[in-house]
Amino acid sequence: MKTPNEANSTIDKRSFCFGSAGLLLAASTASAQTPTADPLPSVSPQYVVTYFEVAPAAAAPVARLARDYRAAAARETGAAPFDLFQGAYLPYHFACVGQWSDTKAFTTHSEGAAAKAFRTALANVLIAPYDERRHHALEMGQAGPAKGGIVTITHVDIIPTHRDTGIASVKTITAESRGLPGCLRFDALTQTARPNHMTIVQAWRDDAAYRRYIVSSLSKAFRESLLVRSGSLYDERYYRPLV
Repeated sequence: MKTPNEANSTIDKRSFCFGSAGLLLAASTASAQTPTADPLPSVSPQYVVTYFEVAPAAAAPVARLARDYRAAAARETGAAPFDLFQGAYLPYHFACVGQWSDTKAFTTHSEGAAAKAFRTALANVLIAPYDERRHHALEMGQAGPAKGGIVTITHVDIIPTHRDTGIASVKTITAESRGLPGCLRFDALTQTARPNHMTIVQAWRDDAAYRRYIVSSLSKAFRESLLVRSGSLYDERYYRPLV
């Protein structure tokens, strides 16, 4: 049985916890009600990589919705054609690589009717949050037409102490791989919110070309170099172009 002093101490601790929680809630509520400036810098062009995963049964209707969304967005000022992709092995996984002339054009798009209608239509079938990440160019080429074949989107996370070396290695592998036989696209983007996080977008004419590449000395040396620099697994996802 607790003594009166021990009981009072417990009550005081609980009061402190509940009081602190109340202050935090009040602070968060006030913060939510106060408009804040976008903390990310403006860039030109503005790239946005988006991932969305839906219920398996919804894959076909979502593919149609995504095509309609792309068509609507292409008519907006400052928008380049969307690159839409559907999971090669998990067809209910989707990705989009979008490009706008600048951040203002993207902001206008994201607040516009087409984007809002698309996100609203997805809301009831999403199985994970709609994951939209803003990027700027790191090493970009001229993407060829990718109407078939295989597309990979890879998230590369470099630990901060190796950031400069890691960024240099991503730029090198991108430039050296782009001209290889069967390569239609090999681009690298930097995530604006986390400059040590990069996204590599590859497109290959067919699966055979991609498989020849991943066993090449160039690809294997790059993967080996990341081992001591990476902050997470080499997250490579496989898609087909959604035409």
